[in-house]
Amino acid sequence: MITKSEVYKNLINIQKESGQGLSGIVKVADNSNLYSKYIDELIQEGLVKACHTGGSLGHYESNVFYMPTSGYNVWEDDGTDEYYSRHKGRYLHFVRLYLGLVNMESRGPLEPGLLTYLQDPDTMKDYSEWLSRNSEQLKVMTNLSNVYPGEDSGYLSSSDIEWIKSKDWFKKNKTISECLNDSKDRLTKDKEIYKISKELISLYKTNLAKYGTEFKNEELNIIELQKDIDFRNHINTWLRSQEQSKKIQSVL
Repeated sequence: MITKSEVYKNLINIQKESGQGLSGIVKVADNSNLYSKYIDELIQEGLVKACHTGGSLGHYESNVFYMPTSGYNVWEDDGTDEYYSRHKGRYLHFVRLYLGLVNMESRGPLEPGLLTYLQDPDTMKDYSEWLSRNSEQLKVMTNLSNVYPGEDSGYLSSSDIEWIKSKDWFKKNKTISECLNDSKDRLTKDKEIYKISKELISLYKTNLAKYGTEFKNEELNIIELQKDIDFRNHINTWLRSQEQSKKIQSVL
Protein backbone atom coordinates (compact mmCIF):
# COMPACT_ATOMS: atom_id res chain seq x y z
CA MET A 1 0.00 0.00 0.00
CA ILE A 2 1.46 3.35 -1.04
CA THR A 3 2.18 6.01 1.59
CA LYS A 4 1.98 9.79 1.43
CA SER A 5 5.79 9.96 1.55
CA GLU A 6 5.98 7.70 -1.53
CA VAL A 7 3.39 9.76 -3.41
CA TYR A 8 5.36 12.94 -2.65
CA LYS A 9 8.62 11.27 -3.65
CA ASN A 10 7.13 10.06 -6.96
CA LEU A 11 5.71 13.51 -7.72
CA ILE A 12 9.02 15.28 -7.07
CA ASN A 13 11.02 12.71 -9.05
CA ILE A 14 8.69 13.05 -12.05
CA GLN A 15 8.87 16.84 -11.83
CA LYS A 16 12.69 16.81 -11.80
CA GLU A 17 12.81 14.34 -14.70
CA SER A 18 10.11 15.88 -16.92
CA GLY A 19 9.44 19.42 -15.71
CA GLN A 20 5.71 18.99 -16.21
CA GLY A 21 4.59 17.42 -12.95
CA LEU A 22 2.40 14.42 -12.18
CA SER A 23 -0.53 13.81 -14.52
CA GLY A 24 -3.96 13.79 -12.89
CA ILE A 25 -4.64 10.51 -14.67
CA VAL A 26 -2.91 8.72 -11.76
CA LYS A 27 -5.82 9.77 -9.55
CA VAL A 28 -8.29 8.23 -11.98
CA ALA A 29 -6.32 5.01 -12.50
CA ASP A 30 -5.68 4.39 -8.79
CA ASN A 31 -8.44 2.06 -7.57
CA SER A 32 -7.36 2.46 -3.96
CA ASN A 33 -7.98 6.25 -4.15
CA LEU A 34 -4.84 6.75 -2.05
CA TYR A 35 -3.15 8.88 -4.71
CA SER A 36 -6.19 11.16 -4.78
CA LYS A 37 -6.34 11.31 -0.97
CA TYR A 38 -2.65 12.06 -0.48
CA ILE A 39 -2.38 14.57 -3.34
CA ASP A 40 -5.33 16.49 -1.91
CA GLU A 41 -3.65 16.46 1.51
CA LEU A 42 -0.35 17.67 0.00
CA ILE A 43 -2.26 20.53 -1.65
CA GLN A 44 -3.81 21.47 1.71
CA GLU A 45 -0.32 21.40 3.27
CA GLY A 46 0.93 23.87 0.66
CA LEU A 47 3.45 21.48 -0.89
CA VAL A 48 1.62 20.76 -4.15
CA LYS A 49 -0.68 22.67 -6.48
CA ALA A 50 -3.08 21.58 -9.22
CA CYS A 51 -2.40 23.21 -12.60
CA HIS A 52 -4.95 23.06 -15.41
CA THR A 53 -3.51 22.93 -18.92
CA GLY A 54 -6.47 24.69 -20.51
CA GLY A 55 -7.54 21.57 -22.40
CA SER A 56 -11.11 20.28 -22.40
CA LEU A 57 -10.95 16.84 -23.99
CA GLY A 58 -11.30 13.59 -22.06
CA HIS A 59 -11.56 13.23 -18.30
CA TYR A 60 -11.10 16.43 -16.29
CA GLU A 61 -7.99 15.02 -14.57
CA SER A 62 -6.33 14.34 -17.95
CA ASN A 63 -6.02 18.11 -18.30
CA VAL A 64 -4.47 18.62 -14.86
CA PHE A 65 -0.86 18.28 -13.71
CA TYR A 66 0.13 18.30 -10.05
CA MET A 67 3.22 20.42 -9.41
CA PRO A 68 5.38 21.19 -6.37
CA THR A 69 4.77 24.73 -5.12
CA SER A 70 8.53 25.44 -5.20
CA GLY A 71 10.61 25.81 -8.34
CA TYR A 72 9.81 26.53 -11.97
CA ASN A 73 6.21 25.90 -13.05
CA VAL A 74 5.75 25.58 -16.81
CA TRP A 75 1.95 25.77 -16.53
CA GLU A 76 2.14 29.21 -14.89
CA ASP A 77 4.75 30.71 -17.21
CA ASP A 78 2.90 32.87 -19.74
CA GLY A 79 6.04 34.70 -20.82
CA THR A 80 6.50 38.45 -21.01
CA ASP A 81 5.15 39.17 -24.51
CA GLU A 82 1.49 39.36 -23.39
CA TYR A 83 0.65 36.54 -25.80
CA TYR A 84 -2.51 34.77 -24.62
CA SER A 85 -3.31 31.11 -25.21
CA ARG A 86 -6.05 29.11 -23.52
CA HIS A 87 -3.67 26.14 -23.56
CA LYS A 88 -0.85 26.46 -21.03
CA GLY A 89 2.67 25.06 -21.15
CA ARG A 90 4.00 27.07 -24.10
CA TYR A 91 7.58 26.60 -22.83
CA LEU A 92 7.45 22.85 -22.25
CA HIS A 93 9.81 22.28 -25.19
CA PHE A 94 12.34 24.59 -23.49
CA VAL A 95 12.01 22.67 -20.24
CA ARG A 96 12.68 19.43 -22.12
CA LEU A 97 15.69 21.07 -23.75
CA TYR A 98 16.99 22.27 -20.37
CA LEU A 99 16.62 18.78 -18.85
CA GLY A 100 18.38 17.08 -21.78
CA LEU A 101 15.27 15.18 -22.90
CA VAL A 102 15.36 16.19 -26.57
CA ASN A 103 16.57 13.60 -29.08
CA MET A 104 19.49 14.63 -31.25
CA GLU A 105 17.53 14.23 -34.49
CA SER A 106 13.96 15.27 -35.32
CA ARG A 107 11.17 12.67 -35.21
CA GLY A 108 8.71 14.73 -37.18
CA PRO A 109 7.15 18.20 -37.05
CA LEU A 110 5.67 17.59 -33.57
CA GLU A 111 8.96 16.38 -32.09
CA PRO A 112 11.87 18.50 -33.35
CA GLY A 113 15.37 17.32 -32.51
CA LEU A 114 18.19 19.05 -30.70
CA LEU A 115 19.84 20.00 -33.99
CA THR A 116 16.62 21.67 -35.12
CA TYR A 117 16.77 23.94 -32.09
CA LEU A 118 20.50 24.61 -32.28
CA GLN A 119 20.34 25.53 -35.96
CA ASP A 120 17.47 28.00 -35.55
CA PRO A 121 18.79 31.38 -34.31
CA ASP A 122 15.32 32.69 -33.40
CA THR A 123 14.57 29.64 -31.28
CA MET A 124 17.94 29.83 -29.53
CA LYS A 125 17.40 33.56 -28.87
CA ASP A 126 14.00 32.81 -27.30
CA TYR A 127 15.51 29.92 -25.30
CA SER A 128 18.31 32.15 -24.00
CA GLU A 129 15.80 34.79 -22.88
CA TRP A 130 13.59 32.14 -21.24
CA LEU A 131 16.61 30.61 -19.46
CA SER A 132 17.83 33.98 -18.16
CA ARG A 133 14.35 34.78 -16.87
CA ASN A 134 13.87 31.44 -15.12
CA SER A 135 17.37 30.20 -14.28
CA GLU A 136 17.02 30.53 -10.49
CA GLN A 137 13.64 28.77 -10.33
CA LEU A 138 14.89 26.03 -12.66
CA LYS A 139 17.77 25.40 -10.25
CA VAL A 140 15.30 25.21 -7.37
CA MET A 141 13.23 22.69 -9.36
CA THR A 142 16.15 20.40 -10.19
CA ASN A 143 17.40 20.47 -6.59
CA LEU A 144 14.10 19.75 -4.86
CA SER A 145 14.31 17.15 -2.11
CA ASN A 146 11.90 14.27 -2.62
CA VAL A 147 11.72 13.59 1.11
CA TYR A 148 8.26 14.43 2.41
CA PRO A 149 8.74 17.20 5.03
CA GLY A 150 6.18 15.56 7.33
CA GLU A 151 8.18 12.36 7.45
CA ASP A 152 9.64 11.37 10.82
CA SER A 153 13.22 12.54 10.36
CA GLY A 154 14.24 11.09 13.70
CA TYR A 155 13.94 7.49 12.55
CA LEU A 156 16.92 5.49 11.37
CA SER A 157 16.79 1.84 10.42
CA SER A 158 19.57 -0.56 11.40
CA SER A 159 20.87 -0.45 7.81
CA ASP A 160 20.88 3.38 7.94
CA ILE A 161 23.00 3.29 11.11
CA GLU A 162 25.35 0.72 9.61
CA TRP A 163 25.82 2.93 6.54
CA ILE A 164 26.54 6.01 8.65
CA LYS A 165 29.11 4.11 10.72
CA SER A 166 30.95 3.16 7.52
CA LYS A 167 31.58 6.82 6.61
CA ASP A 168 34.89 8.56 7.26
CA TRP A 169 33.12 11.46 8.95
CA PHE A 170 31.69 9.03 11.50
CA LYS A 171 35.03 7.31 12.10
CA LYS A 172 36.66 10.73 12.58
CA ASN A 173 33.81 11.63 14.96
CA LYS A 174 33.07 14.97 13.35
CA THR A 175 30.33 17.29 14.54
CA ILE A 176 26.85 16.82 13.08
CA SER A 177 27.28 20.08 11.19
CA GLU A 178 30.53 18.86 9.61
CA CYS A 179 28.98 15.49 8.75
CA LEU A 180 26.05 17.22 7.08
CA ASN A 181 28.34 19.46 5.03
CA ASP A 182 30.39 16.46 3.88
CA SER A 183 27.23 14.57 2.96
CA LYS A 184 25.78 17.58 1.10
CA ASP A 185 28.99 17.89 -0.91
CA ARG A 186 28.71 14.23 -1.91
CA LEU A 187 25.05 14.72 -2.80
CA THR A 188 25.96 17.63 -5.10
CA LYS A 189 28.49 15.41 -6.90
CA ASP A 190 25.94 12.59 -7.21
CA LYS A 191 23.47 15.02 -8.80
CA GLU A 192 26.13 16.17 -11.28
CA ILE A 193 26.86 12.55 -12.21
CA TYR A 194 23.11 11.94 -12.55
CA LYS A 195 22.78 14.87 -14.96
CA ILE A 196 25.68 13.60 -17.07
CA SER A 197 24.12 10.13 -17.10
CA LYS A 198 20.83 11.61 -18.36
CA GLU A 199 22.72 13.38 -21.16
CA LEU A 200 24.45 10.13 -22.13
CA ILE A 201 21.11 8.33 -22.26
CA SER A 202 19.76 11.00 -24.62
CA LEU A 203 22.80 10.59 -26.88
CA TYR A 204 22.72 6.78 -26.88
CA LYS A 205 19.00 6.86 -27.62
CA THR A 206 19.64 8.54 -30.98
CA ASN A 207 21.31 5.39 -32.30
CA LEU A 208 20.16 2.30 -30.39
CA ALA A 209 21.42 0.01 -33.13
CA LYS A 210 24.96 1.11 -32.34
CA TYR A 211 24.70 2.07 -28.68
CA GLY A 212 21.96 -0.28 -27.44
CA THR A 213 24.18 -1.92 -24.83
CA GLU A 214 25.51 1.39 -23.54
CA PHE A 215 21.94 2.72 -23.40
CA LYS A 216 20.74 -0.21 -21.25
CA ASN A 217 23.78 0.00 -18.96
CA GLU A 218 23.30 3.73 -18.45
CA GLU A 219 19.60 3.27 -17.70
CA LEU A 220 20.53 0.77 -14.96
CA ASN A 221 23.20 3.15 -13.71
CA ILE A 222 20.77 6.03 -13.41
CA ILE A 223 18.33 3.90 -11.41
CA GLU A 224 21.09 3.17 -8.89
CA LEU A 225 22.13 6.82 -8.86
CA GLN A 226 18.56 7.87 -8.05
CA LYS A 227 18.46 5.36 -5.18
CA ASP A 228 21.72 6.77 -3.82
CA ILE A 229 20.41 10.34 -4.09
CA ASP A 230 17.13 9.41 -2.37
CA PHE A 231 18.98 7.62 0.41
CA ARG A 232 21.40 10.47 1.03
CA ASN A 233 18.49 12.93 1.12
CA HIS A 234 16.97 10.76 3.84
CA ILE A 235 20.21 10.71 5.85
CA ASN A 236 20.68 14.46 5.42
CA THR A 237 17.14 15.07 6.68
CA TRP A 238 18.02 13.11 9.82
CA LEU A 239 21.31 14.98 10.25
CA ARG A 240 19.49 18.32 10.02
CA SER A 241 17.17 17.23 12.83
CA GLN A 242 20.08 16.70 15.26
CA GLU A 243 21.90 19.21 17.44
CA GLN A 244 24.55 20.49 15.04
CA SER A 245 27.34 20.99 17.60
CA LYS A 246 27.27 17.39 18.89
CA LYS A 247 29.73 14.75 17.80
CA ILE A 248 28.25 12.13 15.48
CA GLN A 249 29.31 9.18 17.62
CA SER A 250 27.50 10.62 20.63
CA VAL A 251 24.08 10.37 18.94
CA LEU A 252 24.39 6.81 17.61
